[in-house]
Amino acid sequence: MGKLACVFFSGEPLKEYSHNGMTFPVFLRTILQQVYYESLGFYNNVFGAWFIRKRWIARHRKMMEEIDAYNSLIHMLIEERKKNPNKKPCLLNKLLEQQKTDPKNAMNDEVLAHNFTTMILAGTGTSGNTLTQAFYYMARQPEIYQKAREEVLRVCGSEGEPTLDQLNKLDYLTAVLKEALRLGNPAH
Repeated sequence: MGKLACVFFSGEPLKEYSHNGMTFPVFLRTILQQVYYESLGFYNNVFGAWFIRKRWIARHRKMMEEIDAYNSLIHMLIEERKKNPNKKPCLLNKLLEQQKTDPKNAMNDEVLAHNFTTMILAGTGTSGNTLTQAFYYMARQPEIYQKAREEVLRVCGSEGEPTLDQLNKLDYLTAVLKEALRLGNPAH
């Protein structure tokens, strides 16, 4: 999910941005897993998030340092895009353009960075739930799974990541996902 959010927000998968040898999408997934784990943990549930932010415990310190590094990468992306704008159709370019044309009503860089994070977090759970529901329904009706699989193999092949153009040609799989959304609420 992180890669898709990166492309939507910045127009690119952000693989050239890395931390500790991890590409940005992998680094992002690692942070999300740490935050999720800690949000369910003893300290968060007994004392609240403020306790984790104090960094008294080594794993909390490490997680907060990773979050700081993530925030630095986001701010670096925004600064680099300001210095070297491109014409890719993405949310970041639109918002940076608004900073130039309508600075009074535009988001500042800090708000841009927070919105990127919000976008990623908002899309993670619901997308995962939708896919889980779709696979559940396909498991119950193997002929639908087989037809969807055949379409993916025919359009995308079996090697490498599918392109956006290929994904847009997956009509049957799109219908399956829409039906999964119709049958169940992804927010639960």
